[in-house]
Amino acid sequence: MNKKAIVLSIFLLSVLSSPALGQYTVETLELSVYEDGYVKVTQIIVPDEYTVVVDVPLLGKNVKGLMVGDENNNPLLYKLNNYTLSAYFENVTAIKVTYYTPGLNFQRGTYLDY
Repeated sequence: MNKKAIVLSIFLLSVLSSPALGQYTVETLELSVYEDGYVKVTQIIVPDEYTVVVDVPLLGKNVKGLMVGDENNNPLLYKLNNYTLSAYFENVTAIKVTYYTPGLNFQRGTYLDY
């Protein structure tokens, strides 16, 4: 495992094990890294019973293309406050959060195409 993967793993463990996140369970977390430096983050969240709002910390700054939906891909109401997403819902068994961010990746050196 390279140094970048270790740092990302430690970061994700610290975010996902935060005691403030007790109102839901992260079922899946998928990160797709693109050549342009952006990372696509996709999370499937299962809220606790009788929960009508969850606060999800976003994994990067400068979030683009944010989409929040239920298990049937119906859009959900949400509010973004700094780097925390508050999703509002009723009778939902899963929440899918998808967004792009350049805040999880860095590049060393440059590639010149001659």
